Amino acid sequence: GINAEYMGVCSTWLRDLIGIYSANKRFCSVGAVRSLENDVAGLVNSWLGMTKIARTPFPFPYHHLLHVFVTIWVATFPIAMIPKMPWSSAVVTAVTSLSLVGINSVGTQLEDPFGTDTNDFDMMGFENGIINNMKQIRTVVSVHPKEQPGDH
Repeated sequence: GINAEYMGVCSTWLRDLIGIYSANKRFCSVGAVRSLENDVAGLVNSWLGMTKIARTPFPFPYHHLLHVFVTIWVATFPIAMIPKMPWSSAVVTAVTSLSLVGINSVGTQLEDPFGTDTNDFDMMGFENGIINNMKQIRTVVSVHPKEQPGDH
């Protein structure tokens, strides 16, 4: 699942790093620093939005009522269709019912887009990507802590 501690640690470390390197005016411009700060803020806001969606429960009674009403509609729809289309009502009923059940199934999958199903968003992959990127940045900074743009 989503681990809020990762984002807190990553964003704090990134902001500290941006602060350290922005103090050295030769390393990057003011515009680049603002852009980096905006990117970090956007990353944190996106993460908070995903966390909010993942942790907001879907009302269980609503879920069951929806399934009950879809079942009742699918069961009674042919009764209404037979007088209007005696020969084609079976096809119309089948297509309409399958469409409605399919939409309901899609809605059920969208209730938890950050879960562990195969068709859910890969949040652990996202977290691992951020962590690996942070490790690469930390490695570069620790290997070349005082490197300046003109020192190559």
